[in-house]
Amino acid sequence: MANALSGIVAVQKSAPLRDRLSAWTPRLVILPSALASFVYVFVFTLWTLYVSMSDSSLLPTYHFVGLKPYFELWSNQRWSIAYGNLFYFSAFYVVLAIVIGLALAIAIDQRVKGEAIWRTIFLYPLAVSFIVTGSVWNWLYSPNEGIEHFVRSLGWADRKVILPSIAPIFIAVAVVLLQFAIKTFDLVVALTQGGPGIATTFPANYVYDLMFQRGQIAIGAAASIMMLLALATVLVPYAVWTTWRSRRGAARG
Repeated sequence: MANALSGIVAVQKSAPLRDRLSAWTPRLVILPSALASFVYVFVFTLWTLYVSMSDSSLLPTYHFVGLKPYFELWSNQRWSIAYGNLFYFSAFYVVLAIVIGLALAIAIDQRVKGEAIWRTIFLYPLAVSFIVTGSVWNWLYSPNEGIEHFVRSLGWADRKVILPSIAPIFIAVAVVLLQFAIKTFDLVVALTQGGPGIATTFPANYVYDLMFQRGQIAIGAAASIMMLLALATVLVPYAVWTTWRSRRGAARG
């Protein structure tokens, strides 16, 4: 009898321990990733912000000079063109991607004729990198061959693209696409290399050029911060909107 009672007491003592271990195991598993993410996002962002206010050139020097690199950045014509191109590209990229994606999704959902073909077209961008896609479109839009050459041969010298219940999905998709647009780098490298001249330069390409080609770390960091601000103008309103929407839904029960 005594042995049975002692066994019951031992089980009762070990049960809370197992419960605590079960509760802490997921936290311990994600702790390294959370710490790495914190360092990668917040620590490096603060470091980049400080470097963007220094006189760093080839290597960081940490000598504070205020907003001088930002003034030098915005006085450069190439950066102004690159930042303007970012907004033009983002607008057309998001709108066309949503419209075409919605059309393909409807075609797949309705089980129309040639569904396998539409499904392949829908999944193709996910399987191919921007370098490959950009190289293909570079050939298609070449003025000496491809589609552009064919269209011009028909006499069309100018080419112009004109263009409630699932509104949250559209907003989420738009936010994701805007993030891709702001960070666009490889597509420009594959298509135009920023040319002709500097006409199609994007901020990411200019940051790479400043950081790794010219050795102007401070100005490159300032350009990176400006890209971060552009990304924040997308993510912060979206986060506020999702929080407000979830609280309104909880209030309504």
